[in-house]
Amino acid sequence: NEFMEWRSLENSDIDNRGSVYFKDAGKFGTAIQVRIYYAAPGGKSGKLAAQLVKPAFKEMITEDIKNFRRHIETGEIPTTDGQPSNS
Repeated sequence: NEFMEWRSLENSDIDNRGSVYFKDAGKFGTAIQVRIYYAAPGGKSGKLAAQLVKPAFKEMITEDIKNFRRHIETGEIPTTDGQPSNS
């Protein structure tokens, strides 16, 4: 039942704030909940652009959480850098 919060600095390009909550999930480990709030610059067109990139942003946050978990569990983030490609 721990959490972290942040808020952007004054005069930042994008005004934002957020929090990450960590909750004991028993035998399932730890549940993580991320909340991010932001004010898209550029009025109505900025809000529309923000809605268009929202799915990509959500995917990026999901991948970041997975990497965080990997780092906490193993001390490193697995990568394929330097390995031969099958392409």
